Amino acid sequence: MSNYTGYHCPVCGKAFVQGDDVVVCPDCGAPHHRECYRRLGHCALEDKHASGAQWQPQEDRREPDPVCWGRATEERILAGICRLAECAAEVTVVTDDVFSGGLSYGGETEEYMKVLGNVNRRLAELAGGVTEVVFGIPVCLKKESVERLKKENAERAVSRGEGEQRCAGSEA
Repeated sequence: MSNYTGYHCPVCGKAFVQGDDVVVCPDCGAPHHRECYRRLGHCALEDKHASGAQWQPQEDRREPDPVCWGRATEERILAGICRLAECAAEVTVVTDDVFSGGLSYGGETEEYMKVLGNVNRRLAELAGGVTEVVFGIPVCLKKESVERLKKENAERAVSRGEGEQRCAGSEA
C-alpha cells in the first residue's frame, strides 16, 4: 500500500495520518478513508471518471486538492443532514436563494453557488416534500405521502437489522 500520509480525503477533507484505514478508488486511484468511501457509497470524484481523469498526488500536502473542495463540502453537508434524518421523525432544511443576484461572481463565490445548487438538487431528490417560497408565497414543488416515507424508512431499518432507529448516544 502506498503512503498517503499528508494527502487529503476527498470526502471529509481531513489529511491522512499514519495508521488510517485508506481505500483507493479502482477507477481513478483517489484515496479515501474507508468509512468515508463506505458512507458515500462511491468515489467522491466519480463525476470525473467518464473523462478518464486519474487522481494525482499534489506536491504540497498541506492543502486539499482544489478539485475536491466543492465535492467534499457537498458530501459533508449531505452526510450531516442524512445523519440528522436518521435520528429525527422529520427534518426541515431551509436554504437561501443565492442564484438570482444577476451578477457574475468569480472564484470561491462561484464554487459556493455550485455546491449549494448541487446540495439543493440532491436534497430535493431525497425529500418527501419541497416548497419554494416566492415573494412570501409558498409554492409546493414536490409532496409525497409522509406515511409512505416513514414506512419505507422503517422497512430499510429492519432490512439492515437495525429495528428502531436511534441517535448515537440517545437513551432507550
